[in-house]
Amino acid sequence: MTVPSFLALPLIVEASGLIGVLPEQLARRAMKTTAMAVFELPFDAEPVTCSMLASAALMPHPEMHWMQQQLTLAAAESVA
Repeated sequence: MTVPSFLALPLIVEASGLIGVLPEQLARRAMKTTAMAVFELPFDAEPVTCSMLASAALMPHPEMHWMQQQLTLAAAESVA
C-alpha cells in the first residue's frame, strides 16, 4: 500500500495494524498522539526527496520566498 502523504500514515497504521515507514521526526511526533511504537529499520533505506510545489505565478511574492526559506531551514535541522 502507498499513501499520498506521510501525514496520513500514522492514522492508517493505528487503524489497520499494518506497519509503515516514516521520517523519524514525524514518527516520533505521531507517537505522542497515536498508539504506535517507533523502531529502527533493520536495513539501510534510501534518502527521501522532499519537494516544494507552487504556482509559478506566486513565486515572485515575498511570502513564497519566506516559505521556501522556512522549509529549507526545517529540512536542514531534521538532518543535523
